[in-house]
Amino acid sequence: MVSPWTNWKSLPDPTAGEPIEAPIGPGLYEVRRTSNGELAAFGPAENVAQAMAALRLNAQQISWLSIVRSRQPPDDYEYRTRATATKGEAKTVADSLRGRRNVYWRRRAGWRAAGGNAA
Repeated sequence: MVSPWTNWKSLPDPTAGEPIEAPIGPGLYEVRRTSNGELAAFGPAENVAQAMAALRLNAQQISWLSIVRSRQPPDDYEYRTRATATKGEAKTVADSLRGRRNVYWRRRAGWRAAGGNAA
């Protein structure tokens, strides 16, 4: 059974020893920029806590630890997690969510191409 998403939480400051609150089992994670809602990372994992600890944000391969060290505000990122019973279930849910997002963005692009008229 898939559990609901947790509430959004600020990405902790690892230099202050703050832990990531995430399942130690299978599930999904999502990280976004607080300032603009941009998706920074998303995916299924066999162990969400380990995946979050090893997380790299954006395609730049910058770890969240180096973001803090580079003085980029760590509170500009927030995360949420969702536990599942198995890794396979996490992958299925992730694929479904990706599909929904793709449909949303295609529809939005079509709406904008039509001049933004909802009619």
